[in-house]
Amino acid sequence: MMEPKLGETIFDPAYRTGGFLVEAYEYLKKNCSAQDWQILQKSIIGGEAKSLPLMLAHMSLLLDGFEYPDIDNANSLRFTLSEMGEKDWVDVILTKSEDWIDINPTEKYKQVTVKIWGKGVVERNEVTGAKIAASKRLKVHYGQFILSRIDARHGAFGLIPNSLDGAVITNDFPVFTPNSQKILPQFLDWMSKTKDFIELCKAASEGTTNRVRLKEDKFLSMKIPLPAIEEQRRIVARVEELVGKFEEVRSLRQQVTSRNRNIFKSIFSSSQEHFTRKHGKVQLDLPNRQYH
Repeated sequence: MMEPKLGETIFDPAYRTGGFLVEAYEYLKKNCSAQDWQILQKSIIGGEAKSLPLMLAHMSLLLDGFEYPDIDNANSLRFTLSEMGEKDWVDVILTKSEDWIDINPTEKYKQVTVKIWGKGVVERNEVTGAKIAASKRLKVHYGQFILSRIDARHGAFGLIPNSLDGAVITNDFPVFTPNSQKILPQFLDWMSKTKDFIELCKAASEGTTNRVRLKEDKFLSMKIPLPAIEEQRRIVARVEELVGKFEEVRSLRQQVTSRNRNIFKSIFSSSQEHFTRKHGKVQLDLPNRQYH
């Protein structure tokens, strides 16, 4: 999805078992020459504080031919932004959101669902924590990109609206924070409504007929055409301008339809009144019917 390039630093601060960085490594090594090998080895880094996932992460990279896995075994959030220097900045972030919170039985939580065919991210309901069948839930934030594992192939994805900032979701809905240096959230939102993006999600989904699920690692390894940020802004502005005009035309059409309906009712009522004054009321002579 991010189309990393050799020489960029690719960092996963919550590495878990290494799926995202393994996919990035596999993608980059296809076009890597012998001279570029050391550059690639130094470009991929991660962080994982838990011992078991850390061990599995090392094994995943080693089995894929990565000679020197650079995985920090401490909390990636232990440094504040002011403590980070230029050497600490990276080019590509491939981490999905992992903002899990403990559910309080007495608090109220908005729950999120995603409509198919690009119809948006909406509130499913609002319930107390006592009615949520889990002790933890993933918390979402305004502007994040969310999709449904089950229905991504049917266009079930979109951006979290401001009204659902802080809502919670189940593990069936992976959430990603767009890298604003690479892609505008609005551009991603419009692009996700295209046929090509839906086909991409279909290609990243696996399983039997009733158990098809989107595979995150496969999804994140997909390539997409990504223009420069300024070009993205121009495209978004143009699309939103056209959508605004379409909505204006649709509104005018509804007004004309409503006006025509009212004119028809007025004409019909006037004709009926004129007929009644001239001929009086006519009784409907319906034939008697017998039912057996």
